[in-house]
Amino acid sequence: MKAAFQLPAEQGMAKLRKLSEWLAQEYPSAAESLLEGLAEMFTINRLDLPAHLRRCLASTNIIESPNAGIRGRTGRVTR
Repeated sequence: MKAAFQLPAEQGMAKLRKLSEWLAQEYPSAAESLLEGLAEMFTINRLDLPAHLRRCLASTNIIESPNAGIRGRTGRVTR
């Protein structure tokens, strides 16, 4: 899957469709889930963004990291 996201949108989607055909043999629900959001998964690829920006936006770390910091600082008050 990781290799598919390095490709242009149409090629990556074709690669994941092929993967879903393989998955459908033993894991039909996984294949359906993969196909369900296929078009949305390649939104960043379609925008043709620079590599460094694409890397940031392709991950949820940009959202989760500040949330983890807030949780650590606003934990239970002991005094």
